[in-house]
Amino acid sequence: MLAARAEGVGSSITSLIMGERKNMFKILSIPADEGWDFDCLVPMGYPTGRWGVAPRHPVHEVAYRNQWGESLGFEIPQPLWVEAPPA
Repeated sequence: MLAARAEGVGSSITSLIMGERKNMFKILSIPADEGWDFDCLVPMGYPTGRWGVAPRHPVHEVAYRNQWGESLGFEIPQPLWVEAPPA
């Protein structure tokens, strides 16, 4: 999903359909008797409207190590990528 976003493609992990597996197999033409299964869908597409770098907090402010509230032990103060030029 991150690689897709870097290329200007939007995506969203969708698991709400899991209660409708039988219908989803039918809609997506998945063979029901060949052992296939899925836990989520990731629809992807080119968004309309405004699209840019999503605002993010530094990772050390939103992630913990081993237990809630315990410091990661390192800081990454800025994103590790640059905004892609417009296509």
